[in-house]
Amino acid sequence: MEEKKRELIHLQRQLGRSKQQLQQHRREEQSVLDRLDTISRRQATLAKEVDQTAKELQTAREQNDILQAAYDRLSYRLDQQRQHLRQRVRQLYKLGQLPYVKLLLSAKDVAEFSRKVQYIQHLAAHDRQRMEHYHLRREQLAEAQAKLAIAVQRTRATHARLREKREALARERQHQVALLHSVRTEKTLTLRAVGEFAQAAKTLAQLVERLQEQAKASKPYQVAVKGQLSWPLNGTVLSPYGRIRHPTFDVVTFQKGMYIGAPFGREVRVAADGKVVYADWFKGLGRLLLVDHGNHIVTLYGHTSTILVRVGDVVRSQQVVAKVGDSSALGEPALYFAVRHKTAPQDPLQWLRQRSVRLTERPEDGAGEFQ
Repeated sequence: MEEKKRELIHLQRQLGRSKQQLQQHRREEQSVLDRLDTISRRQATLAKEVDQTAKELQTAREQNDILQAAYDRLSYRLDQQRQHLRQRVRQLYKLGQLPYVKLLLSAKDVAEFSRKVQYIQHLAAHDRQRMEHYHLRREQLAEAQAKLAIAVQRTRATHARLREKREALARERQHQVALLHSVRTEKTLTLRAVGEFAQAAKTLAQLVERLQEQAKASKPYQVAVKGQLSWPLNGTVLSPYGRIRHPTFDVVTFQKGMYIGAPFGREVRVAADGKVVYADWFKGLGRLLLVDHGNHIVTLYGHTSTILVRVGDVVRSQQVVAKVGDSSALGEPALYFAVRHKTAPQDPLQWLRQRSVRLTERPEDGAGEFQ
C-alpha cells in the first residue's frame, strides 16, 4: 500500500512537471512579433507616464517656489512688525510707570487736557492695530509654513514616483534587448521572426494601397519631387533600405525602408506637404504615421513614441508630427522611415535631399529589422 502511494505521488509530480513544460512550450511558441509588440506598448505607456509625472514634478516645484516666496515675504513683514513693537515697548519703558496719566496731569487747561485725551486714544488705537496685525501675520506665516511643508512632501513623493517609472521603463528596455538577443542567436526564432515581419510588411502594403485609393479624390499637394524630400530628422542611418543578411544564420531579407538613429523623444518632421491618412499602432512598427503627398506618394514614420497629428490633418513640409521612440527591434531609439510610390517601396535616400549620410552598417551585412 505504501509503495502504491509513493508511486502515485511520483506520478503526480511528473504530471505537474509535464504541465509546467507544456506551459513553457506554449509561451515559447508565442509570436516573436507579438512579444515585441507587447513590450513596445508597455514602453510607450511608461514613457507617457514618465512625461506626465515629470510635468507634475515641474508644476510642484513651481508651486513650491511660489509658496516659498510668499513665506519669505510674510516672514520679512512679521520681522519688521516685531521690530516696531519692540521699539514701542522701549519708548513706553523710558516714560516710566503710568506714562499716559502723567501726560494728562501735565495739561494746563481743559482744552489741552481734551487734546491729550484724543492723542492718547489715537496712540492706543494705533498700538492695538499693530498688535492685531502682528498676530494676523503670525497666523498667516504658520499657515504658509504648513502649506509649504505639504507641498515639499508632495514634490518628494512625485519625484520618487518619477524615479520608479523611469526604473520600470529601463527594465522594459532591458527585457526588449534580452528578447532581441534571443531572436538573433536562436535560428528558429529568427526564421519565425522573418516570416512574421514579412507578413507585417504585406499587411502594411495593403494598408498603403487602400489609403491611396481613398485619397485619390483629394486635392493634390505641392508635388513631392524625387530627391527633394526633407529629412525627417538629423541622425545616423542605422540600417538602410535594401537586402539584409543575418550575420550568423545567412538569412537574407529585403528591408523596405530605413532606420535613422536619434535620441528618444527627438522631434520628427514631415518630409513634404501632405495629409495624414493613418496615425495608430501597427504591429511590427509601433506607433505608425502615414502621410499622403498626392501623386501616389506616401511617406511612413514608424516606431514613434508620440504622434502629434490626427488622421485628416493637413501638414506642411518640416512640420513636427511625431517624436522618436525606442520600440524598434534594433534595440535602440530609431525612426523607421519609408517612401511608397504607387504602393511600391522606394529607396528613401533617392527621394531625400542629398546630405552627408552616416551609415553604421552595409545593406548586405546588416542584421536589422525585417520590414
